[in-house]
Order: sequence, then structure tokens, then C-alpha cells
Amino acid sequence: MGKPLAKKIPAIIGVLFIAFLVFLLIQNILETTKQSKTDTDADSLAPNFTATTLSGEEVSLEDYKGKPVLINFWASWCGPCRKEMPYIQEAYEQYKDEGLEVLAINFREKDEAIEKYLDENPTFDFTVLRDDGTINDLYKVIQLPTTFFINTDGTIESSYPAELSEEALHVFIQEILPGKKN
Repeated sequence: MGKPLAKKIPAIIGVLFIAFLVFLLIQNILETTKQSKTDTDADSLAPNFTATTLSGEEVSLEDYKGKPVLINFWASWCGPCRKEMPYIQEAYEQYKDEGLEVLAINFREKDEAIEKYLDENPTFDFTVLRDDGTINDLYKVIQLPTTFFINTDGTIESSYPAELSEEALHVFIQEILPGKKN
């Protein structure tokens, strides 16, 4: 009877080790979610910027003063960006009557790549802006996608440096809508 238990010990240790790794992964995810406010930018005034749309129109963050703004840094080659874009469009449609504005800031791609992506996704009707990296640096973006949620007073309420789930997106948007903050 002792030998079968001795043979199972390495398997038990292996299962415990894998369970421990899964625990660490879950802890890391929870900690990242808990720290969704950036250390340097949360509760600070969102840096103003001016960028151009694909049609050449100049857009400034100041143009949206008094409105809740979602700023999403993305690229067409970024898989997680492509996955969350439909969620952002759906949320924009749901909350635009409450004043929500969406600025999708493309990271360093040529107009042709951006236009191709938008042609493949014709339902996206939020504002798409070009960025040569200047706005990316201004907001200290270190990975794509990264999304910032700006209050009506121009303050960064929170940021999320990863792909947003549909549910998380709605929670963050609720925080910046007028009269909805908990």
C-alpha cells in the first residue's frame, strides 16, 4: 500500500505546483485590475493634444471640454485592439446620447493601413486620429491597447493598459458619465 502512494507523490506535487502558478496568475490579473488608475496620471488633468483625422481635420482634446471622453490607443496589427474595437463601438452607440465621446488614436501606422482596417469595419463611427508617437508619449502608453477614461472636468478617472472586456468597458464608462459616478 505504501508504494502506490509513493508513486503518486510526484504527481501530487506537480498538481500543487500548477495550482500555485494559476493562483499567482490570478493574483497578478486581480492586482492589475485593482491598479487600473495609473500611478502618475490618475486624478490629474488629461494632457491636451492636437491630432488629425484621416480626412485632415484637426482635433484637440480641448474640443471635448465638459464631455466624458474615452481615449483608446490602438493599431490595426494589434490582435487585442481588433478584438475590443467592436465593444468600444457598441458602448459608444449606447452612451453617445449621454455625451460620451470616443477618440481612437492610431499608433504610428500609415494612412493606408488605418483606412484598410476601417474599410473592413465600416460600422465604426467614432473619431479616429493619427499619432506619430507624440500623444502616445504624452500619455506614457507602454502597450497596446491602452484606454483612458476622462471625466467631464478633464480629469483622468482611470486607465486600462490591456484589452478590455465588454463588461469592464461599461464599468469604466459608467465612472465618467455625468451623474453616474458611484
